[in-house]
Parts: sequence; C-alpha cells; structure tokens
Amino acid sequence: MPDTSNAAPSYRREATAPGASGQAPLATGAAGATATHTRQEPTTRLNPQPSERYEIAMVIQGAPGPFADIGGWVQYELSDDDAIPGGPLQPLQALAPSKNLPLVFGKEREGVYTTEVAVDAFVVDAGPGVEPTRHWRMSLFNTRLRGRSIRFTPDLSLEELRAGRPKTRYFACRNYLSPELENLHDSGESSPAKFDPDIQNELFAITLTPRRL
Repeated sequence: MPDTSNAAPSYRREATAPGASGQAPLATGAAGATATHTRQEPTTRLNPQPSERYEIAMVIQGAPGPFADIGGWVQYELSDDDAIPGGPLQPLQALAPSKNLPLVFGKEREGVYTTEVAVDAFVVDAGPGVEPTRHWRMSLFNTRLRGRSIRFTPDLSLEELRAGRPKTRYFACRNYLSPELENLHDSGESSPAKFDPDIQNELFAITLTPRRL
C-alpha cells in the first residue's frame, strides 16, 4: 500500500461551483482591489432543441479504490455583444452572467461512465420575432469524484470538447487514500513526469473523451 503520510502537491482548496442564478457578489477586500458586478441577465430558458450535443466518456484506470459522489457540473456564460453604456466601467468591472447544470453520469461498466451535454443548453428569449444579441454557451465541463476525503476534478474546456480528443489527467494514489484532505480538490497533472520520481508508479488516470452526437 502506498505511503499516505504526505500527499502529492497537485491539489488546491475546493472552489464552490457558481450558483444557478449566476449572480456574483460585489467584491470587497484590500485597498486598490477592483470591484466587480454582474451585468443584467436577459430572460433565459432551456433550449428544447439544442443543436450541438456531445457524449463524454470517462474512463478511470488504476485507482486504489471506488469513488463516491461521481458527478459535476457544466458552466455556461452569456456573451456580451452589447456595448457597455457610458464606456468601460472603472473601477467596476462587468462580469458576464453564468448558469450551471448538474452532470449525471451513467455507469457503463466498471471504471467507465458516460454523460451528455449541450453547448447551447440555454437560449435568450428576446420576444416574438426578435433576434437576441446575446447568446449563452458552455464555458467549462467539470467533473467531481470523491476519494477518501479529497475530490478529483478533471475538466474540459469548450475548445477541448469540440476538438474531440481524449484528455487524460494523472493523480497520486496517496491523495485518494489520505483522510486529511477534506474540502480540497485535485485537478491532476498532464503527465506522470510531473510527479516526483518516487511516486510515479503510484498513480491512477482519468480520461475524458468527447464525441459529437
């Protein structure tokens, strides 16, 4: 069994997924920090007939045990085609509204899971006969798998989703086994060579492969 006394340093404090409303709080902090606020969100509804859909297969290889809470979320952002009245906001910076949809994976067989996502899952309802000037699109596909305490979070950007190529991330087994990494998440590394030589034979891999439907 691998040593669990020191976790590999490929994790960080867990970030909470943005809320479904997409509303960002006004930022406060040290002097000189830039405050932010969210642009007004137009009327939005789920797209009944999305035109860009993908199936994502997730394959887990070499993990030291089972995972709990296999899921995640997909983030969508609203494009900002409109000019900001009055010019750039200084010191306020406008944030694009965002929405999230949960990921639900189905188990195909041991270590293999699939889910489906739509790039155009939301549409702006501008009114009868009116073409909207702003559009929703997917910005991040983010998975979450919980080990003994830590959460593993391989992801795909929109560009990676559309490219259709497998993306593999590598993780330390000792991170999975550690009971002391609660509320941390591990996004992994792109190559085993990123880890110290003494743990390169104690890794597992998660591969995400998108396929256009």
